[in-house]
Amino acid sequence: MTFNTIDEVKIIELNTINSKNASLFVFENTDNYFEIKRIFTVKRHNEEDYQRGRHAHKRDQQIVTCPHGSIKFLVSDGKTQKSFILDSPKNAIYVPCYIWTETDYLENDTIVTVYSSHPFDESSYIREYDEFLALVNSQGESNSS
Repeated sequence: MTFNTIDEVKIIELNTINSKNASLFVFENTDNYFEIKRIFTVKRHNEEDYQRGRHAHKRDQQIVTCPHGSIKFLVSDGKTQKSFILDSPKNAIYVPCYIWTETDYLENDTIVTVYSSHPFDESSYIREYDEFLALVNSQGESNSS
């Protein structure tokens, strides 16, 4: 089994079309990443629910957008971490499977929309960071044997 690295996490700059009274942020060519099977939106309501994520996926690839507000989005491959601030609807982040993610909502009423490659399946989640580390670090051990 091959796991992804932090290098596969990519910022996607959406095409922006400005008109007299609005800006459109267009996400096209999604098939360059995966076929979208599920879309969900999360809205932060208050200061108590500022953290989400804290998991990785065994199968699911995702594209994360923040059309309103701002988030700090941390990704880890078990060896390296990167942190991004998403505070504009013109950017998105592609996250392949086997990448740990953590989302901190930085403003009330922040909205995050996620495009996923698979329908919801709880068995695809890795919800404990120690379990994630053991899994991705076991690959290095099996490759050195």
